[in-house]
Amino acid sequence: MQWKKLFAALSIITTAACTRTEYIRTDNWSYIGLEEGELVFRLGPPDQIYELGKERYLTYIKAGSGYNNMGNYAPSFCKLTFVLYKDKVDNWHYEGNLCDQYVESINLQ
Repeated sequence: MQWKKLFAALSIITTAACTRTEYIRTDNWSYIGLEEGELVFRLGPPDQIYELGKERYLTYIKAGSGYNNMGNYAPSFCKLTFVLYKDKVDNWHYEGNLCDQYVESINLQ
């Protein structure tokens, strides 16, 4: 009888763990695992595409300008690169001073 209870408890924990993993993947990492076609559909055509070995890199560049916190007019940009492996987003990274706004606007988080 104790084995049945233990098995039931493990089944519930396993199901809960799988549900939580899926929640994290769809909300906080919604671009990881996305196919290239869907990525381009969501963000439009990339500004740069290049391949290195088995990986493919899609880069989006956003540029603008405005006043910084010191009152100076300054250029701003964000270079957002998605790394694809086997036609799916495997990783991403960004650089630039406009990235916080851009990443938030596309719900990349």
